[in-house]
Amino acid sequence: EPSGKDRHKYTLYLSIDGNFKQQLKIKNCDPDDIELFIAFFSRKENVEAYFKLTPPNVEKSTCANLKAHNLQSQMKFISMVVSGVVSCKCSRHDLYMPGATVDLKKGESFAYTDFALRQALKGFENYTEIVCSYDIACQYHKKIQSRFDKHFPSCETAIANMRFHVPKLHGHGHSEDCRYEFSFDYASNVGRTHGERIESGWAEGNLAGPSTREMNAGHRHETLSCFYNEWNFQQIVKLAEYLSKKLYEARQQIPVKQNHFDKLTEGMGDERVASWRHLDTTPFRKDGTVVSVYRVPDVSVPSMDAIESRLEKAEVNLQSGMALNKPAKFIALGIKLEARQMALKSKSLGHDANLTRVQNEIEAKRVKLRAAIDTWRKDQTLYMPDIMKFVSEASKVEEERLLLPSSLGPSRRDFPWYTSLSNFERDLRKGQATDALTNLRLSLKYKDSLRTERKQVAYGNRNRTRASVLLERVADLVDHRADTYRRARDALVELGMAATDKEFPVLDPKDVVLKMVYSPKGLGTGKYTGSWIWEEGPRGVLSDAEEDEWEEEGMC
Repeated sequence: EPSGKDRHKYTLYLSIDGNFKQQLKIKNCDPDDIELFIAFFSRKENVEAYFKLTPPNVEKSTCANLKAHNLQSQMKFISMVVSGVVSCKCSRHDLYMPGATVDLKKGESFAYTDFALRQALKGFENYTEIVCSYDIACQYHKKIQSRFDKHFPSCETAIANMRFHVPKLHGHGHSEDCRYEFSFDYASNVGRTHGERIESGWAEGNLAGPSTREMNAGHRHETLSCFYNEWNFQQIVKLAEYLSKKLYEARQQIPVKQNHFDKLTEGMGDERVASWRHLDTTPFRKDGTVVSVYRVPDVSVPSMDAIESRLEKAEVNLQSGMALNKPAKFIALGIKLEARQMALKSKSLGHDANLTRVQNEIEAKRVKLRAAIDTWRKDQTLYMPDIMKFVSEASKVEEERLLLPSSLGPSRRDFPWYTSLSNFERDLRKGQATDALTNLRLSLKYKDSLRTERKQVAYGNRNRTRASVLLERVADLVDHRADTYRRARDALVELGMAATDKEFPVLDPKDVVLKMVYSPKGLGTGKYTGSWIWEEGPRGVLSDAEEDEWEEEGMC
């Protein structure tokens, strides 16, 4: 029963992960070929008896940005009777634990993971200080209590008190909510634990993969157990040197961090610090969103749809008698048509544009877009009659100029309708730029998650090709959304916004990156802030009171 300040000394750190390199092919084997010793795998009869009691389905992740786990279900593991292994290791010293490695049959079902975890908990069934690291912990922990109550009731105390976290490297592939709720960065009594050590063991063991997948079942278990045992032995041999290095680094860092913290505290004032000390650091969910003292609330920035709805009710938004839409709606449709043009152009230049199926899709989209533009031109004739003589139909509909107010040169702006229509477009472009940034951040997370996990979940040339095509499509999506923001910003500049405006900065290629790539942290990496696109909304839309509140949250 440790006290709060030395809780970390007595904590059992476990790490769970699946590995899809250590497979076993379908082949005619001697049914009596069993392993001659039991080490890091469990007895075959125990495993089979357990799986007869569990459902065979593979649960998919509901985390919005966690694509790797769902991607596994797309890969069929053709010609494999064992698709990989899942293992539960000691995360503090990176040691394989007896009986805590289980063969996977169809992806990473939680039933397999539960069995591996149960084996690792032998001797710790009633222990209350356990931290478990798993790259899909946000999904795995949800029903674990009920599953263990049903199949492993002796572990009720351990599971009820277990804390689940996502490894730091995998964390940036999750949604913002998951990171604040499950990241080691915001957890108490875990020190500098990152939860990624289990990956280094796979790198070593995977060298045996090409051989063991050809073996009989028993021979494979024996060979992999020897690899795991050698890994444990080497860890013990090198442990003293490793711990002494970490101790030296910690002693060097303590005065640096303490001095920095003391200066911050002194600058904030006693009254502020006293109130902040009483804040609960435990994250919780409110209205479906994770609330944490470490999370600065998002700035509410209206989307293009919200701005369009507001403009629809404006007094100056008077519909022409013959028009199909009001002026604000007419401009909004024009911007959406322009977006469709950009999307179609991006698709025609995509990595898979030479495929017959994709070419047919492009032609079908061109026909629909041509019809939509022709309908929109009818309203343009009524609202912008003076520029219709400059309208010309392009051979490819995605290259046709729509002639919205922002695209008109100075000599074509001296018309009575220009001011009102350009004001509508200015407001709508701000919403478009905001939407584009939101979508760009999301697609960057998709891209990074797929790129990071592709090698683990896509084995074989066929599946690697499928994963590569998917990655190329997401890369095209990133480029398209970045171009959408740049187009919206260019339009705003043409409509009078200063080129140096801080609300919508220039988006350079170097800015199209993730907020932070978690890796084993060294001195100074914790100060990296990344690209400006990860700021919580444009600051220029805040009032003075909101600005003060924002600053106060940041200081806290």
